[in-house]
Amino acid sequence: MENEDKKELSFLEAKMLACGYKTKESDFFKSKEYIELVNQFIRYFPEYYAKDMISDSCTLKHIKDFGRDFIDVYTYGTDSRVRYANMDSLTSELHYYFGEKPEENQYEEISNYINNNVELLRVCDVPLELSMDDARNGFAGLTWFYGTNDVSEDFYKIVKPAIIKIALKGPCDAFTNCTYVHEMYHALAYSHKGSIENLLHDEVLPIFMEKVASLDLDDQGSFEEAKELSRLQNDKLLVLLREQNKYVDENEEDTFTYEDYIESTALATALYHTYKYGNNDIRKEIINSINGIFKENHTLEDVLQKYEATPEKGSKIMRRHIKKLSK
Repeated sequence: MENEDKKELSFLEAKMLACGYKTKESDFFKSKEYIELVNQFIRYFPEYYAKDMISDSCTLKHIKDFGRDFIDVYTYGTDSRVRYANMDSLTSELHYYFGEKPEENQYEEISNYINNNVELLRVCDVPLELSMDDARNGFAGLTWFYGTNDVSEDFYKIVKPAIIKIALKGPCDAFTNCTYVHEMYHALAYSHKGSIENLLHDEVLPIFMEKVASLDLDDQGSFEEAKELSRLQNDKLLVLLREQNKYVDENEEDTFTYEDYIESTALATALYHTYKYGNNDIRKEIINSINGIFKENHTLEDVLQKYEATPEKGSKIMRRHIKKLSK
């Protein structure tokens, strides 16, 4: 088949194939629990601004040190390395040797070349960027080296993606520590193709471990609440955007992004509830189960099933939090 005849994939389709997701379907958004969550946000949750509760500022070195210590503690000796690549350099090599629009009979060779030329770095050693901004967010940069209009879907079934950097935005403070943990767990999951079965669960591990980090940082009993308030503010915005998108010219990828965060937050909340209120043995067992994902013993969905974490259960907990924090 000629390159010109190849069907161009959407970003979501390429990501599903490259990262090994099997589905992006869910019944949660048709459920009574979801409708009640929407109503709870609208009726009870006022406009707060967590930036009024920002903790003391810190340096990028402090953020990196916190991340390294966190990974040392919570991976329990699990291999915390990820597939890292200098994207510009390796992409240039691939284009030089295989062309900018390679043929399908080259895909296996390209995959082998990538595998032989990526570095295995501890996730806390991946280059970290920080830009000061009012908005708090971040991302784990991911690449599969060829654009969706340059290769067919078979390429993404074969290739394994690589991490190019972790980037953080916002004031540099304790909140940023949690964002860094969030993005490191994205990088870990992306480096284990097939570790998450449902693309709608893409944010579960990062949000769960972000919550664990906020609990570790809560030495005075107020930081975790401030972090939870910040998360709920974001959740309210996403819920409202998701509902609004149903009545306008719907952008599928935007709607999916909203649903990804909403369902993942509900699942992470359910799992975290078991973790937070469990004894030390339960907490260690949950972390060991998460590390088992990176040993490729099981998937994230197996862990969620083991601890009976469902979006419906998580949304009930979120609704209790909304009522408590809105008083």
